[in-house]
Amino acid sequence: AKGFINVAFMSHMPITPQNHILSQLYSACKTEELKEWGYPIHEANYQYSIQPVFSDTMVLQVDGYSQHLLKVLNALVSDEKNKRKLAACKIDESLFNQLKDRLKKDYLNLDLESAAGAVN
Repeated sequence: AKGFINVAFMSHMPITPQNHILSQLYSACKTEELKEWGYPIHEANYQYSIQPVFSDTMVLQVDGYSQHLLKVLNALVSDEKNKRKLAACKIDESLFNQLKDRLKKDYLNLDLESAAGAVN
């Protein structure tokens, strides 16, 4: 049988535009960091995501066959073998800069789309 687990991690950060952007950047970094680790997980028909909901909340979602959901969730949160934890993001500086630039372009495009919509 298939199932899913959603876990919300909440912090005491104030809800501000800057903190929201930082949480989006963290989510993008963590997703990139987990790509290689996640390949066999996806091949086994499991899916996971880490998404910011607000600047103070991140949601970790895992879905797939229910007998191994907790195992996948635990491996996402902490992987001692690879010295990886959910709270820290380990990617190289050039990839971080690419992600930061992509997010910046997304926000600039959003502004252009808003302006174009206002003209029409």
